[in-house]
Amino acid sequence: MVSTLQEIKKLFELKQSADFSRCVAIARETFDFHFDHNIRDLMAIFPKDHLDSHGMPFWSGPKRAPDHLTFDASDDSHIAFIESMANLIAFNLGIPEVRDRKAIREMVMKVPKPTYVPKQIKVETPEEAKAREERKEPAPVVGSMPEDDVMCTTLISELEAM
Repeated sequence: MVSTLQEIKKLFELKQSADFSRCVAIARETFDFHFDHNIRDLMAIFPKDHLDSHGMPFWSGPKRAPDHLTFDASDDSHIAFIESMANLIAFNLGIPEVRDRKAIREMVMKVPKPTYVPKQIKVETPEEAKAREERKEPAPVVGSMPEDDVMCTTLISELEAM
């Protein structure tokens, strides 16, 4: 709930600023999130040499181990992604779009590289879930923290004031 409200606030602030370079920054963050950070997290859980519960290679058959991408402003496909996503965001918020790739490349080069912070993820395999169920233990639940309620109330008040 907190992260959703933070994202909503971010979009309201972007709409109010009408700053296309902020659309570019969001597109860059999205690129790193999907093509770099998430893949690093996946490979931390299931490295290329990971074996499944039967001792067989996890990454085999139709499953191929992905490699993360590091954003490269000189790569036209990376810039095409940034251009497309930034313009989708701008269009949806009524911000004037920019179609000049050179200008977009210059904007994205000014965006600080998002820092990769490894997630602490515990994946329960089907075998582990079955064993847990046989022990009649409940499934793990991710709960909210008391400070989340305070933060939600604060964010809702800030959004109402906008």
